[in-house]
Amino acid sequence: MTLDVDIRLTRGSFELKVDFALQPGEIVAVLGPNGAGKSTLLRAIVGLEPIDSGSIEVDSTPVDRPENDIFLPPNERAIGMVFQDYILFDHLSVRENVAFGLRARRMTRRAARAVAERVLDDLGIGELADRTPRTLSGGQAQRVALARAMATTPRVLLLDEPLAALDVATRREVRREIRRQLTSFDGATIIVTHELIDAYALADRLLILENGRITQGGTISQVTSQPAGRYAAELVGRNLIAGTARGTTITTDHDIEISIADAHHGQVFASIRPQAITISRSRDPLASSRNSWTMRIKGLELLGERVRVDLTGPIDLVAEVTNRAVEALGLRVDDEVIASVKATEIEVYEQ
Repeated sequence: MTLDVDIRLTRGSFELKVDFALQPGEIVAVLGPNGAGKSTLLRAIVGLEPIDSGSIEVDSTPVDRPENDIFLPPNERAIGMVFQDYILFDHLSVRENVAFGLRARRMTRRAARAVAERVLDDLGIGELADRTPRTLSGGQAQRVALARAMATTPRVLLLDEPLAALDVATRREVRREIRRQLTSFDGATIIVTHELIDAYALADRLLILENGRITQGGTISQVTSQPAGRYAAELVGRNLIAGTARGTTITTDHDIEISIADAHHGQVFASIRPQAITISRSRDPLASSRNSWTMRIKGLELLGERVRVDLTGPIDLVAEVTNRAVEALGLRVDDEVIASVKATEIEVYEQ
């Protein structure tokens, strides 16, 4: 394993106790509510929060193991981190910011500057080398922070809410750049995020962290199809469907067409709220929904006064209807139904 974490850490009344491992090239997204311990976890891995017990290993070498008095400071760990607020040094140029970690590892200034310039060029921002952080846009600052983390050739890369501070248009562009960089990164990556769309676009696997504990882990399809708790259920409540948009039509990888209200082009995600999906026993020729599919019910789950309905068919969907609707339609597992959604109820995110 590239990264192996089995730790316990107590700060006041909060206890973080987690155990997981990442393989070479694997990208894991950590999601959880505020106060779950996500940032504390990253700070422990990078070496800013000493653990109380357990161990953190990078390529089978311990970097923090209290019982053996092992604790390597951040600059001696093969770990790069991009902080949520980037933490760029205003008094240094972009080039010197990117070279900072290399200089902390005793590389000569000339060699560090050369590496920094190469990494900046790889990220397509070489022209920013002589500028200072205060003159950068949010997207540019994020790329510089990523360049600084990558410059030290880490074995583990940690990204703390890397897109949170960006507007929608910039987020899409930077998400694409992060994905391109991670495709060629042979180490392990952890991305902390609140956005399922970012996890869907970037990660291979999800870890749900609640109250300092991992409550669920697995591939995105595993977590979205069988959420293990209320937070996971709320998080994955939206249906996310990948496809290619041409005007007001999205075509999925399985050639299913979805009508949308506004024109888009290229690779997109279609997001559909479960409450926006209507279920009926037969097609209504007068209905205004342009999206209707014959589906089979594979699961019914009571959620207070509403029922979660897992549907399988041309595409897999999760609908949410009232108890009264379930009773009126006599819905049962394995029943065949018609699922419909209006084009205006579908949100589209360009990848």
